[in-house]
Amino acid sequence: MIASTDTEQVQLAALQRGISTVNIGQNPFAMGRLSAEFMLSYLTKGQLPDKRHYYLDFHYCTVENASTCKDNTLELQDEQ
Repeated sequence: MIASTDTEQVQLAALQRGISTVNIGQNPFAMGRLSAEFMLSYLTKGQLPDKRHYYLDFHYCTVENASTCKDNTLELQDEQ
């Protein structure tokens, strides 16, 4: 088993060719958006986030779903 820790096009192409087995990728856009919203809220209103931890979904890609796996990302996931 070969796992890759990102879901850039070059890595997904390798997955589709069978060079790797699974790819797991983050959602950097959502990470940046959420942190900027929290910082703006703190700086303008003095308001801290409601929760201590926020979990963002991730991409789980296999050979079978390599062409669509990045479409399954949720915006935010409740604290577990």
